[in-house]
Amino acid sequence: MSAWNTGTFDNDDAADWLAELQATDDDAVLQAALEAADAGEDYLEAPEGARILCACELVAALTGQAASDLPEMAREWVEHHSALDVSTLLPIARNGIDRVLAVDSELEELWRENADEYSAWRQRVLTLKDRLDT
Repeated sequence: MSAWNTGTFDNDDAADWLAELQATDDDAVLQAALEAADAGEDYLEAPEGARILCACELVAALTGQAASDLPEMAREWVEHHSALDVSTLLPIARNGIDRVLAVDSELEELWRENADEYSAWRQRVLTLKDRLDT
């Protein structure tokens, strides 16, 4: 994983996912990322984890709880899809965050190996979960 900061969208996997999202006019990319969160108990690879967090950020934004550093492309997508009912996606998104933070998550492993940034990354993810709970 190539990350330049601890933000959800501050890595190559997230940037790729956001570009894929922008290329569609529906919520299929968002749904697919969240389905991966709900797919089971297998080891969660880093790219999947990054996509799950991105999808969770958009769900939070669609409920009026957008991150202050949400990228402009994501903000535009949210504005274009503001009528999307995400109430059924909220529990899946919360579960996705739990999966990303679990011991069988490559993304969590990679961040844990970075002692200088791990606590900041983890706090950002927990803050995202809090925004999904409001």
